Amino acid sequence: MDSFTGTCIHSGDYRSSAPFEGKRVAVVGSSFSSAEIAAEIAPVAASVLNILPKKSWIVPRFLPLDPQSPSSAFLPLDLLLYRRPPPDAPQSPKDLNA
Repeated sequence: MDSFTGTCIHSGDYRSSAPFEGKRVAVVGSSFSSAEIAAEIAPVAASVLNILPKKSWIVPRFLPLDPQSPSSAFLPLDLLLYRRPPPDAPQSPKDLNA
């Protein structure tokens, strides 16, 4: 860090992507806030590098409603994984044979 001549800020001090427009940015961290900041800065920065200090699972924020049709509507990951089944859907494996 002694030879780094750029600006360092903590995520708690981040307010907007405007100061990063056209700049090369490195976001260090694997927390939710670092991922959100990197995603917000990406459209305006020249480049964004997200440095993860530990192994992490990376999943997209939005997934297609129908995986067989990538052009279908996209929904947040939690809505796709935790949707309630339709009222007429079988409730247990033995209901499948009925």
